[in-house]
Amino acid sequence: MVRESAALAWTTMTEERMCFVIGAGASKSAGFPLGPDLAGLIQSLFLTHRDFNLTKQYSLVDQDFSHALNPLRGDFSGSELENASIELAHSLDQGESIDRILHVNSNNRAMVKLGKVAITYCILRAENKSTLRIPPGNIYNRLDFNAAGNNWYRKLWQLVFYKYSVDELLERAKQIKFIVFNYDRCIEHYLFESFKNCYPANREFAHQFISNIEFIHPYGQVGILPYNSAIKDSANQVVGFGEKVHSSRYAELSTGIRVFTEGVDPNGGTFESIQQTIQSTDRLIFVGFGFMDLNLKILGPSARSNHKGPRRILATALGESDSNCDWVKQQLSLISRVGFESNTVVDNSADCLALLTNYSNRIASN
Repeated sequence: MVRESAALAWTTMTEERMCFVIGAGASKSAGFPLGPDLAGLIQSLFLTHRDFNLTKQYSLVDQDFSHALNPLRGDFSGSELENASIELAHSLDQGESIDRILHVNSNNRAMVKLGKVAITYCILRAENKSTLRIPPGNIYNRLDFNAAGNNWYRKLWQLVFYKYSVDELLERAKQIKFIVFNYDRCIEHYLFESFKNCYPANREFAHQFISNIEFIHPYGQVGILPYNSAIKDSANQVVGFGEKVHSSRYAELSTGIRVFTEGVDPNGGTFESIQQTIQSTDRLIFVGFGFMDLNLKILGPSARSNHKGPRRILATALGESDSNCDWVKQQLSLISRVGFESNTVVDNSADCLALLTNYSNRIASN
């Protein structure tokens, strides 16, 4: 519990509300695949061969993944799953995003179900190989931050969190929100482990710290972390970060994610919560976000508000053309506060770490 004196002292502070919008590019430094790479990983689950006409054909080759599909065999016949897997594998020849493929094939239930299991399978395997994973043999159950490297997660922790006493930090955490478009749980995991590492005398408050931060996953996540407050309602979805998962669990865990065609999870008013978050924040920071049209529609209203919205917006757009950056700034103008358009920066030369480093004063200062 926060001491009363510290809570009263906090009311005199003027820290602004801050929201980070996290995209796939943000997880790359931790060893996670970007859209095209994820598509390639899923395609690698299938065996490529040529028929007598030298036409490329596919069949399942990864036995663990094949076993992971067993729970689907009660809903679909063997031929339906086989056809769906072949069609999915062929689509991946041209589609650089598995989410987009499943979106345009939303009427193919077998493909969508199979695709969600494949996404869950690949993301959880990426967690298992991630630099953020704590190996089972680690007797201290502590993240090796040196092995994790000097990534943007470390910079985020230093700029935004690691400058307060425990009591102040627990209160400050209530002003920080994350809208995470990824299926992985990297940011929650890193912040939880950082708190335990940097406040060793107060490790028992790590759960409260994470609970005070709002993490919104518009498309769900590949399991609930053991310290997540949602554990009481989703016990069958609990899986530790990097935990090795039995093949029989992937289908069940895949029900915790939603693809484009399914839209944002309607339970708990997720869409409204996102829009309220965007409109009430003072600083909005996009990290590794791709600005896809389907995702932009989730983030805010189509019309300007005269008195709400962020006053500062920062965004990575690494490798994008100046023309594309201008388009992104135009889209972001719909959610920025009127009169503060000049405070929007879309940097096509900065990755996630560089953005937090180069604009540290705009992020860390009041």
